Amino acid sequence: WVRCPLCGDATNRRFHRGDGLEQHLDQRHASERDAASDAAAWHGEVAARADAEGIAPRRSAGRAGAHPEAEAADGAARPPPRERAMSFAQSAGALALEEPGAVGASLEGRHPALVAARDGDCASLRALLAESRGFRLYDEASLDRHGASALDWAAGSGHLACVELLAPLAVGLNACRRDGRTALHWAARHGHTAVLTHLLSGAAGLGIDANRRTTNGTTMLMLACYGGHAETCDALLAHGANLEARNAWGCDVGHFAAMGGHVAACV
Repeated sequence: WVRCPLCGDATNRRFHRGDGLEQHLDQRHASERDAASDAAAWHGEVAARADAEGIAPRRSAGRAGAHPEAEAADGAARPPPRERAMSFAQSAGALALEEPGAVGASLEGRHPALVAARDGDCASLRALLAESRGFRLYDEASLDRHGASALDWAAGSGHLACVELLAPLAVGLNACRRDGRTALHWAARHGHTAVLTHLLSGAAGLGIDANRRTTNGTTMLMLACYGGHAETCDALLAHGANLEARNAWGCDVGHFAAMGGHVAACV
């Protein structure tokens, strides 16, 4: 969740980093968009500004005199920090089978490029790209039901050669799933350090740094800690990952390491 950078201090409303913010921009700020600019590009530019200003962790954020344990917007008392952390742990631990890198991930009925990327089948990916009509990485038909692309599946499964093949197709695009997870988040989540390092490098050309957040404020370092991937954590820190960042639930890397049960990452 983010605040609209065009509204400034006029409001403390938060918006979903994807559709919510776009709808708000179209309804309240359409007149501020240059008529010659593309709407999608404008949405992306404003969203990037919102990212730079930070994720709003709770509705009381930024309100003068607000206490961290202030009542929720509906008047109900907030659960204690430990209960909030446990609730988040339960949701974070439920990794669906149809997620890049998950053991036993199923892609039945999905685009063959997703299956090839999951399996590290570069030959099939090249053949699909060479077809007369080919496939577009972020076309609706080329994504899984959560909006993940073949690049996400290749990265989450640790197939560097496939990532190197597909990454150029994502240059200049908003290369993320609907929840804001990029191929780099999937590589971090599953400890594929070589893939992550390549995508963070200038050679990949994606322009995504180590502090890119999902729509709920989760960072790559949090996901790497959750998986207990010490080498991946070291690589992210070497690329400037913020050790102090917190997501929308107020969880930091220590919470994620603890939720994953990884003492080494906690240390």
